[in-house]
Amino acid sequence: MKIALITHQFPPSIGGTQQWNRQMARAFALAGHTVDVYHVKCGLKPHNDPLYRYIGVSLNPKADIDACEKTRYTLGFVLRLLAFFARYGFKLARYDAWQVCFGEPVALKLFLLMASFFLRVKLVVVSGCVIFRHPYRNPFMRSVMFALAEAILKRAALILVDGKDIRDEIAHRGIPAARIRVCYAGVDTALFKGGSRKPDLVDFARKKGLALDPAMPVVLYCARFSYENAPLNFISSVNGMQGVQAVMIGNGDLLSEVKKRIAGMDTPVHLWGSLAYADLPLIFGAIDVCIYPYSKYIGGISQVIPLTMACGGCVITTLIGDNKALIEPGKNGFLCEEDDTQTMREIAQQILDKKIDAAAIKSAARKTIVEHWSLTARDKMYAEIIGELQG
Repeated sequence: MKIALITHQFPPSIGGTQQWNRQMARAFALAGHTVDVYHVKCGLKPHNDPLYRYIGVSLNPKADIDACEKTRYTLGFVLRLLAFFARYGFKLARYDAWQVCFGEPVALKLFLLMASFFLRVKLVVVSGCVIFRHPYRNPFMRSVMFALAEAILKRAALILVDGKDIRDEIAHRGIPAARIRVCYAGVDTALFKGGSRKPDLVDFARKKGLALDPAMPVVLYCARFSYENAPLNFISSVNGMQGVQAVMIGNGDLLSEVKKRIAGMDTPVHLWGSLAYADLPLIFGAIDVCIYPYSKYIGGISQVIPLTMACGGCVITTLIGDNKALIEPGKNGFLCEEDDTQTMREIAQQILDKKIDAAAIKSAARKTIVEHWSLTARDKMYAEIIGELQG
């Protein structure tokens, strides 16, 4: 079967969806399918993989790759997207299936929806985020976006989601459950294997010119600074903790608000910005504890959680999405109610005070990922699922 992944979320861009898309591209190829990735992105950088063909579609070569998120809904983007379909339309018609993520620009999803009707191509829709729980402030915009979402889902021959909660909200809208599959993202356990220690982290920070006190324990936050990832709740959870420092990795729309909140805090908070994907294993393995206070607008399981656990990280997160499918509270991590920053702070402090056996938690976390969340296990699952389209 010939499959085209048409997306603006793919490496070398950094993010959970980007890595998940790549996992599926590789898994489909390993299963014997022909896979082409059309990466519709501004400011492209080189990317190669022997398993699939990577086709970079640079809509605006002069734009910086990090600026794409802010420009993707402009009229210029739509016009360049039309040019993309004019250039590649005949080639796209030769595929058996197209795969598109729900996080793509609206214009891209709309074009693919319409084109799939005319070209009679099977549509595979992937979602690792909430769809009908998105908090649109404008009622008219909410109605339009939900109507578009339903049209895409009804057209889809197969829907892949990263959590049972996403499956349930889609089925609740009348989409046949038989077309929805829960398939969690896997972890490269050879890359995310831990083993790093505090001196490694100190050396890394020194070489990168990043602020870090070698003598103080580290509480970590790693996610885009956006409302669904709740960076302000992380700041609330560490505020007032004595003898510790916080490190926040990420960037995003709430950066200015984050800077305001941490100004003048007694607990030092270091902003490390966005780091390379390959840098994360060292950091996850060396920090003392992580707090990921995600909001209810996160669907499924945020990839940073299993990645951190694979490195033997001690994770405190919220009881939202499908996190309970991964974390057994008190055994391989901790779950708190959304917005309960006090409990998050108390658990983190108990870990740092050695009132909780952190070594046992970290060992169990690593074991969970290796035994049940590896790329090998996921490759087999993806191959079986995509094979259903051949029936």
